Amino acid sequence: MALLFGALSVFISVLVAVIAGLPLNLTFGFKFPYEGYFVVGFTSTFFYYLYIFKYFKSSFRYYKLLNGIPLAAISFATIMFIQYNIAYITSDGFIHNLPIGDTLKSQVTFLDYLLSPQEGFFFFLGSSLPMIILISRRIICYQCKKSFMEERRLFDSSIDDYLKDLQQVQVQFYKDEINEFAGFIKEKRMLTNFNTKKRNLPDYTFYHLTCNHCNSQYITSKQHNDVGEEPTEKKAYKIVARKA
Repeated sequence: MALLFGALSVFISVLVAVIAGLPLNLTFGFKFPYEGYFVVGFTSTFFYYLYIFKYFKSSFRYYKLLNGIPLAAISFATIMFIQYNIAYITSDGFIHNLPIGDTLKSQVTFLDYLLSPQEGFFFFLGSSLPMIILISRRIICYQCKKSFMEERRLFDSSIDDYLKDLQQVQVQFYKDEINEFAGFIKEKRMLTNFNTKKRNLPDYTFYHLTCNHCNSQYITSKQHNDVGEEPTEKKAYKIVARKA
C-alpha cells in the first residue's frame, strides 16, 4: 500500500506540472523562477509521507523516510524529460514553450539538462518539506525509539487544581484498573466542560501516550501558559507517570 501512495505522489506531481504548464520556470505566477519546482517537489512525496506517518505508527523505521528520495527523483526526471522534449531555447539561454529559437533537445543532452543544479535543488528541497512537517508533529517513543506514540487527550486542568489533578491521575494510572481509570477521566471531563465546542485555552492538559511497539505508556501534562503570560499552543510535554 505504501508503494501505491508513493506512485500516487509521483503521478500527482507530474500531473500538477503538466496542468500548470511547462517549463515550470514560467508557471505558477511566482517572481522567483524556481518556486514552481519547489511546489511540484512538495507534491512528489506528500501522499507517501502522509500514509507512512498515519498508518505505520507502530512499526516506524527511519529507513522508510529514505524512500521519498527515489520518488522525488522519478518525479523530477519525468518532468524534466517532458520539458526537454517540448521546450525551446533562445540564443541568450532562455528556456520557454513558444516555437521561437531552437528546440532544447537539439542544443543540450538530456543528462546535462537533468543535472541542472538550481532546478534540482529546489525540487528536492520541496520534496523533503512534507517529511519535516509531519515528523515534527509526531512523538517518537521515549522507550524503544522505534515507533510513534499514540496520543489521547485526557482532560484539562487549571493552575489552582493542577497539583490535585496530578496526584489523582497518577493514583488512577498506577492502579491498572482500566474501567476505573476510564470512569475517572470521564468525570474529570464533565467537571471541566471538556467536550464543549467553544472553550478558552486551559492552563494545563493531561495526555495519555501509548507505544504499540513496546507497550510502554505515559501520562504527560502540557502547560499552555504561565501566570501573567499570553497563552501558547507550543507543545511542552512533561512526563508525570510511566509504565515501561
